[in-house]
Amino acid sequence: KITRRNGGFTIYREDGKAAWYDLTSNKVSDFEYADIVKDGKLYCFKTRKGKHGWMTKKHKEVIEPVFDQVTLFDGKDVAFAQDSKRGREWGIIDTRGEWVIKPRYASVTTTDYLPIIRNEKGEYGVIDYEGKILIKTNKMKIEHIADEYYLVTNSEDEIGIMKADGEEEWIARPAY
Repeated sequence: KITRRNGGFTIYREDGKAAWYDLTSNKVSDFEYADIVKDGKLYCFKTRKGKHGWMTKKHKEVIEPVFDQVTLFDGKDVAFAQDSKRGREWGIIDTRGEWVIKPRYASVTTTDYLPIIRNEKGEYGVIDYEGKILIKTNKMKIEHIADEYYLVTNSEDEIGIMKADGEEEWIARPAY
């Protein structure tokens, strides 16, 4: 299997090992990973034991593979990560793999703007990459629409649009 990703391809062999084919250099990395994808100037990899970490193009490890699941940095200084040692919750790490926000979220959905988080009660909210809550985590459903706007369903089943600015005000609410 071959999957096109950020500036190259991940190539998978039948034995479950993966390598990275870089379009710029026309070189293929070693087949020693379960998955590998370019993430800005780094490469996010998944070990055969299922742990994620990051390395340079020359395979120098910069973030130890200790995370169960991760999102990519995608040009940001932070990414979300999940660590089973911390109860399978999600937190935010920096480019050194240090916790900026310790794991506390049941799930994270990245969007083109800001991430949607879910707590252990199944309620949703929106936060920025420094951990500031912009739409409180007490909503039944949240979907990203565009830019800083989100389609929100509250606990009374009211649906409307909110701006992720910390004001917690409805921008628009349907009349039905």
